[in-house]
Amino acid sequence: MIGWLAALRSAESSEAGTLAEAVAHAAATVSGVDFDEVVARGRAAVERGICCDIYQLPDNELDGAAAIVGADIGATSVYDVRRFTYRAGSSLEEVRAAEESLGVPLPPRWVDYLTGPSVLDLFEGEEYLDIFTPADIADVTNAYYEWVPRIGAAMIAGDGGSGRLLLDTRFGDDSPVVFFYSGGDDGWEGTTVQADSIDDFIASAEAGTFEVVFDDAREYRPRV
Repeated sequence: MIGWLAALRSAESSEAGTLAEAVAHAAATVSGVDFDEVVARGRAAVERGICCDIYQLPDNELDGAAAIVGADIGATSVYDVRRFTYRAGSSLEEVRAAEESLGVPLPPRWVDYLTGPSVLDLFEGEEYLDIFTPADIADVTNAYYEWVPRIGAAMIAGDGGSGRLLLDTRFGDDSPVVFFYSGGDDGWEGTTVQADSIDDFIASAEAGTFEVVFDDAREYRPRV
């Protein structure tokens, strides 16, 4: 049985429509029953120009990724079973350009993550998360600041809609990860803490357990 599949593809290409197509067009594949092992081996092959899609497969009796092409499971849409995509990390120059555009430095821990060998690009499970590149952080955040005062926020991820995850750059690595809807204009009012630390957020996002909490989330109150 194959529980997980990692498929490497060109970052310039679009994701294939079915699992069979994903395997057939992949630069390389890794498959197995252990989530951590498959992800680690898939991520190890990520480099500039190459990204890695991670799929959670339906029950099957296959003994390797190649068998997916001729099996019924091969007709499964990748969008039904994709859980993660990893991209190559950004350069420090890209981060510094984004910081210059923002006018504030990003927390060092988030910079370390963005410039690592590979970084989570998107996560799709209970939540959909799109992790922004440094350029996206600057563009999305500055677009928000076109009509509200600057509050020291950096938008690091989106939920596929108007929801955003923010860091409070005024507190560097001590910033929690907070959530808000970008249509609001009340600054930090109405934002809620979703992870107490950047490390907690990274761990839960990469494990696929991160979930935006609404009813029980505490309001973010900056210590200023």
